[in-house]
Amino acid sequence: MKALSSGLPLQVHDSLDSTSLEALRYLDGGGRDPVWIFARLQTAGYGRRGRSWQQQTGNLAATLVMPLSGNLASQPAAAGFALSLALAAALEQSGVKPRDIQLKWPNDVLIDGGKVSGILLERHMVGGETFLAVGVGVNLAYKPDLPDYPTASVNEATGSAPDPEAFLDSLDEAFQHWLALLERQGFAPLRDAWLERAGGVGRQITVRLPNETLHGVFEGLDETGALILRQGEVISRINTGDVFF
Repeated sequence: MKALSSGLPLQVHDSLDSTSLEALRYLDGGGRDPVWIFARLQTAGYGRRGRSWQQQTGNLAATLVMPLSGNLASQPAAAGFALSLALAAALEQSGVKPRDIQLKWPNDVLIDGGKVSGILLERHMVGGETFLAVGVGVNLAYKPDLPDYPTASVNEATGSAPDPEAFLDSLDEAFQHWLALLERQGFAPLRDAWLERAGGVGRQITVRLPNETLHGVFEGLDETGALILRQGEVISRINTGDVFF
């Protein structure tokens, strides 16, 4: 099995239905050690709320499986913020201009307003242990045309597409940095770094919830990563939803 620069093992598959589903199969088959699962082609990828995630050869589809421990055990959502920050760093290393990169709550990354990456966090209980599957998709070479929101690709932004495995190595290195910082200092430094790159802060936004749509000013994040929305004198803390700005 291959390994990344961090030492984490890397499973490489020519084709999978979903790296997230393969992560579950890995756990069901007795796997317990952290591992990245990477597919050159993913035929049935999915994101938050079961939404389809289109992935073509040349783009990145990968999932990290790891035990939930330390500070991450009490705040698993922090992994999404850590990976968003790592994605921003990896995109910069690939030549994307820093000013064009925005982080969108809760787990999206944008280039010049178009979605280039999404993150999916899933918890699995196996044999009394809890594991976190951190899935990520990145439009490196190609971008899908979607009706709901604009999309972007690294190739479009820079004129070239990085090798997916090389991009994953860069991404993992940055991700391990942010996870280590989370363990040493808690969520606060990640929150501050995320807000520096976030889109919509201090502006009027729309938050679409399962049963209602809210409009207000994006005031920031609380200590858990929840979005703070101000509607006049009313302050709401939102744990899940879709943001538009």
